[in-house]
Amino acid sequence: MRLVCRVARFRIPLDGTTSGQLETVLDPEVHGRGVELSSINSAYQGKEHRYVYACGAQRPCNFFNSLTKIDLLEKRAKNWHEVGSVPSEPFFVARPGGTAEDDGKFNC
Repeated sequence: MRLVCRVARFRIPLDGTTSGQLETVLDPEVHGRGVELSSINSAYQGKEHRYVYACGAQRPCNFFNSLTKIDLLEKRAKNWHEVGSVPSEPFFVARPGGTAEDDGKFNC
């Protein structure tokens, strides 16, 4: 059996309706068939945001060995992978005075 992971965005309505909306954002081949420990720019918590940062898995390994920046609007991902590296949970550090959501550094 082959498991297929997907990156999806679940929108929770704030108007009192009882059902949300699940939207698939990326095909599994784009993000390495698995992401975990995701985060966003903390200034966008609870707000509309475009970018998600996460650990990913570059196969054929069975553990997270890459970092992924996911663009929810363009539905694409940038992956960083270096043989022998095992990144930890990523976080975003905004550049002082930066105005764009992704203006800063993506660290782990």
